[in-house]
Amino acid sequence: MRTLFVLFILGVNVNLYAQQDQYSCIDSSQAGELIMFRGKTGYEVAKWDYLEVHMKKKDSAGFLICCPEMLHGFYMGYNDKTLWLDLHYRRIAYTDTAGNSYYQGINYNVYSTTYKLNCQSFNADNVDYIRYSSRWRSTWQDASDVMMVLSGISALIISPVAAMRDGGTNFNYPKYLRWAGWSLAAFGLSMSIKVATQPRMYYMQPK
Repeated sequence: MRTLFVLFILGVNVNLYAQQDQYSCIDSSQAGELIMFRGKTGYEVAKWDYLEVHMKKKDSAGFLICCPEMLHGFYMGYNDKTLWLDLHYRRIAYTDTAGNSYYQGINYNVYSTTYKLNCQSFNADNVDYIRYSSRWRSTWQDASDVMMVLSGISALIISPVAAMRDGGTNFNYPKYLRWAGWSLAAFGLSMSIKVATQPRMYYMQPK
């Protein structure tokens, strides 16, 4: 059953990526390759990969640090040091001279009933670093979330119910321990997968 759920999540993600290919922010003939680096190793980003982009900090009068933006969105293209995103979320942080921090967050397409691209471009020279998971790492993260929920339900609810016998008057402890043990093992495995597939930090230039 758990294997079927994992395969279902994988299939849903593949289908979503196939449907998204009809959308674009930049002409494919003009798009170049975006190569990000961990150390000196380069990785090519694929269209529709989800990025968490952290911009460089700027100085501003009255503030020690102004506008270190954090951008969440799908990667749509790269051309002439311009990064194109289907932007979903933007957070701007301010720190005043007293050391107080202020945050402003903007969610896009929150109230839309249909999917609409929010194409926005950013200067790649202003990017500090990018947190990124490949689509397959993201898919395994989604699958691990589902498995953690199912395993938790199995350990807390299904296991004691399955151990009941004789109309609930007797409790089969060995059976309960088996069910709960397998459920907790599955929960631990799912948590390990989630930790192992967390987004990694990448840079625009080799370090």
